[in-house]
Amino acid sequence: PLAGSVKLVSRGLLGPGQEATYTILLNNSGTGAVEADVSDLLPAALSYVAGSATNGGSYNSATRTLSWDGVEVPSGGSVSLQFRVTPATAVSSNQVVVN
Repeated sequence: PLAGSVKLVSRGLLGPGQEATYTILLNNSGTGAVEADVSDLLPAALSYVAGSATNGGSYNSATRTLSWDGVEVPSGGSVSLQFRVTPATAVSSNQVVVN
């Protein structure tokens, strides 16, 4: 029932000192509530902004993974999970964001 879920980013290019926000939107098209465990691996080009994960998300710096456990998605409803990133290294111009 979560097949319509998507991941979106607030901007496709990141420049010096800029942040992007990722949103994972869990959409439940089923007739009953669903509990989901979600994880997202950050590529080396991005750095997680500490404390930015919403809805109880946590970041493991050793594995570069964001995780949400036991997210309750109501029947016919949706839940938004968000976190922010910056470029992992100093950049002098905009870089394409890939995650």
